[in-house]
Amino acid sequence: MGEKTEREKKVGLAILCVCIGQVLWGFSFMFTRMALNYAGPNTLLSVRFTIAFFILMGMLATGKCEFSPVKKRWKRLVALAIMEPVYFLLETYGILYTNATFAGVILSIVPVIAMGMATVTLGEYPAKKQVVFCVVSVFGVILITVSGSSMGVWKPIGIVLLLLTAVSCAVYRTANRYLALEFSPFERTFCVLLVSMVFFTVMALQTAGWDVAACYGPVFEPGFLVPVLMLSVFCSVISNMLVNYGAGKISVTKLSTLANIQTVCSIFGGIVFLQEPMTTMTFVGSILIFVGIWNVTKVKSE
Repeated sequence: MGEKTEREKKVGLAILCVCIGQVLWGFSFMFTRMALNYAGPNTLLSVRFTIAFFILMGMLATGKCEFSPVKKRWKRLVALAIMEPVYFLLETYGILYTNATFAGVILSIVPVIAMGMATVTLGEYPAKKQVVFCVVSVFGVILITVSGSSMGVWKPIGIVLLLLTAVSCAVYRTANRYLALEFSPFERTFCVLLVSMVFFTVMALQTAGWDVAACYGPVFEPGFLVPVLMLSVFCSVISNMLVNYGAGKISVTKLSTLANIQTVCSIFGGIVFLQEPMTTMTFVGSILIFVGIWNVTKVKSE
């Protein structure tokens, strides 16, 4: 009985960590919109991941965290880290050839894809109630994303890219869960941020014709620096550490369903801080997401 209670406490803590991480990621959309008024996506991502990486370097230098490189399959961790910039690229260009609303609809199927992948690769079989309420949560996301605007015009390549985005996200979450058995949350976060920093810095400099001054001029603008610091500290370092911790303690089904918290927080941030409109469908969708999340997380996987 004591062991069971202790295990339940660890799972509860993991769920709390993931929830906090997803809340932070949800508000990242608001900070990103603010920063993009001063710089392009590649420059923003380069600065964001560079600051975040050096924060981790500071933690490593002070002995707060550490690597344990002995007998570990680092190539697999690097493969996981490469998926992060791949996801950002697919999502960005997918939205470019469709629109943000359609992107939200497509990406809302990530929990379903992740659930199927976890079943096949990790042997994590969700309970029937988890499947039902996962779909309820996904439907809530769809309601939110289609409210307030039409689907617009999109190109077939955009649909393909967004479908690949959804698959890559599901693969990342499943692989993250698998590698959590071998690598600590810090090791996974460190590697992901390092690869992302290098990738987007090269992309940003290449886009600017390797002109450092032109590429990073916006860094000195307060309107850019403040939101990018929020993105780096809270939405990259803290959120990644929290979610990576939770990924090692809970199933992929629960982890993926909790990701829908991002949608609700993104809408909340837009309404409260950016004065974006609130619709009935947005409210109903948010309720469905919370109902789905609550039931998926409280049901035990089979």
